[in-house]
Amino acid sequence: MVNELHTKFLKYLAIFGLVPYIKPSEQQTFKQQQYHYKPHHYHLQQLHRFQQQRSNSSSSKHHHHHIHHYNRPLRWQQIYTVTLIVANLMATLYGVIFFPFKDNLIVSNLVSIMVFCVQILVVISILLKTMFTYGKYYELINNYNRVQNLMKYLLHIQLNPAEIRQRQRRKYIFLISTVHGSLVVSITVIAVKTYNGYFWYALMAIIILRTRIIQMIYFIDYIVYYMELFNMKLRALISCKIDRNYLLLDIDYDHLESFEYLQILKNIYQELYALHDRFNDLYGHSLASIYTVVVLDIIINMYWTFLTVFEYYESYYNYITCSTLVPLYVILFVMCYTAEQCEIQVVHLKRLLKTSLSRGTTNDSYNTLLQSFIMQILQNPITIRANGYFTVNLKSLMKILANIATYLIILMQFRKANVNEESIELTTTIPNLPKNINGSLKFDIEDN
Repeated sequence: MVNELHTKFLKYLAIFGLVPYIKPSEQQTFKQQQYHYKPHHYHLQQLHRFQQQRSNSSSSKHHHHHIHHYNRPLRWQQIYTVTLIVANLMATLYGVIFFPFKDNLIVSNLVSIMVFCVQILVVISILLKTMFTYGKYYELINNYNRVQNLMKYLLHIQLNPAEIRQRQRRKYIFLISTVHGSLVVSITVIAVKTYNGYFWYALMAIIILRTRIIQMIYFIDYIVYYMELFNMKLRALISCKIDRNYLLLDIDYDHLESFEYLQILKNIYQELYALHDRFNDLYGHSLASIYTVVVLDIIINMYWTFLTVFEYYESYYNYITCSTLVPLYVILFVMCYTAEQCEIQVVHLKRLLKTSLSRGTTNDSYNTLLQSFIMQILQNPITIRANGYFTVNLKSLMKILANIATYLIILMQFRKANVNEESIELTTTIPNLPKNINGSLKFDIEDN
């Protein structure tokens, strides 16, 4: 399903240098016909064999053939990525050197230059990391396919691509229209009004960063989807223990309560954890750097909004700042909310396992494996982390908003100090006027 979506959707992100254009090789480790008429212990043997193949895949001949086969297209992809990097770098140098600000708002200008340069550096670092990690991207896609195959052939879960597309359609229509559609407002206002800033030079970088965020949310959504399906299967196991009055005749409940089935669930969770760990390894750097840029961008745009309110800028600047702030806040909330769903599903999983443990069985090995499963979840929770710096969830969103307010107050204090200095300079330049004896100003008025 992810391979199919790479062909239909993800490969077009190669326009922004965020993925390789070519399709990853499909390693069909499982074959559908092998799983319908085999005993249940056969599933475990195939699972262990599959995990062994995964650990040895990096040194296999097929892997070397895969690298040789895709070497040529990847080279052209790398050349294209280098072209994007050079274009962004040239736009930065031209904007900073040949387009200085003409107004007297020193603090605002310095912060604008800093945010612009940081934004370009982050884009360059993301493109470079993507260019040298095409292999890890293919491994991530294969991890998604591996989890899909395990759920499909071992848990007998029917994964319907149309179902998840329908589930995500509204979300991504709203997200894309907000994140990229807001640029139309900014472009329109800037094109017809006088504008001092680096928007035109940073436009390519803005599109790349926002597209990267949508790409990461897209991958996290699939992890959440797999966790929901996993919990649904475990919930069926718990329900057959709690109430046996509503059992279905076409379901083998003895197998659901068996030691082998619990071992399958435990191993599949380990695969889910490996999938999330590979995602954090591949996109953790992007998360940390993009969050930094988004926070800085929010601070400077809110600062410009206050300056516009105080009439340092023209009123139409509010359209520019609002069309920037709205998508940035949407990006922060959607990313944190989607990552939070991973933690929520893990909490549900722990609750289900503890419920199963409380019901208990007379099989000591089953209870021991269940306790081991609970300890595995406690030690290896599925959380989205930004390169180890922080965990992405709604709590981190509150901390980010608090930091934005703090830095905004500091900027306003700098602006206030700058205004006071300007007023002092203005008073010192006024010539000394003659005064009366009581100290008041004396004006000589000649009568006609």
